[in-house]
Amino acid sequence: MEIKALADLYLVYYNESLPSLNDTELCQLDNELVMIHCDAEGSIVQLLFQASITQSTAKQSMPESIGYLANLITLRLTGGTFYRVADSIGNLTRLRLLDLSDNLLVQVSESIGKLILLEELILQSNQLKE
Repeated sequence: MEIKALADLYLVYYNESLPSLNDTELCQLDNELVMIHCDAEGSIVQLLFQASITQSTAKQSMPESIGYLANLITLRLTGGTFYRVADSIGNLTRLRLLDLSDNLLVQVSESIGKLILLEELILQSNQLKE
């Protein structure tokens, strides 16, 4: 299910399909757009998607499949076109850092309140209103 979540995110974020990689290559992916790190069991624990200019300029909802990445500790989705945070983000109960800066967010899901281990939430440069 982690692969589905990654493929969905990649498609929404970069408007193209995730490159075909084996598990080892996927867990060591580190380039200017995407960084993925896995734990000893092969579960994704760090995920960074970034772009100064995304492939898609249309506002996007964060895919609900993000909730399948239940072992994530760090999630950075910056420079994208997300206007809404998926409710399933509340399933990422191990998350300690969530960076959604430089998107188009107009609201944040209440399910972020379920992230009891969250130490840092970064939402700068969005379209949030108080």
